[in-house]
Amino acid sequence: MAGKGIDSTSIADICRASGLPVGSVYWHFGSKAGLIAAVMIRGAERFFDRMPGLDTFKGSEAERFKQWFDSNTGMITERPDFLRLHLSLSLLDEAESSARDISLSVRALALERLSLAFLPWLTELGIDEPERHSGEFAAMMLATVDGAFIAQQLGVATADAPMNTLYECLVARADQLSNSGAKLPK
Repeated sequence: MAGKGIDSTSIADICRASGLPVGSVYWHFGSKAGLIAAVMIRGAERFFDRMPGLDTFKGSEAERFKQWFDSNTGMITERPDFLRLHLSLSLLDEAESSARDISLSVRALALERLSLAFLPWLTELGIDEPERHSGEFAAMMLATVDGAFIAQQLGVATADAPMNTLYECLVARADQLSNSGAKLPK
């Protein structure tokens, strides 16, 4: 699907590639959309399960965050087929709302898991309302990953520059929040 596109990939294509009978696909997943949902959700869960936590790194808060960030930003190049499929589903029109809903579910999972990943760092920094701010950081990271991935796929940029800029922005925002006790408007 990542190579041919969702619309151009039939259940027969999927069965040929997987070696499964057509009936099995329908029995287990109900439809092509059900299969896509299972693949996308499982892929996202597996990716985030492999993401190391901040507590796996040594050093100061800043050093551990840098190590965590660097180890996890490889996701742009590590899973290009998954990200391409995810973004393709995200851009579908309302006529294909079930596939788009799948993508939105995966995005919600990504925001939740990234938010949980940022939480220990922000808590260690003593930032007020770290749960709310971790959501802000997660949204910023996800948006940057999306943009960097698209630029990389178009061949107009590598992922390094936007991810390095994101790191600097996250650190500056955390510094601002920890020094000033600033609160974001609700």
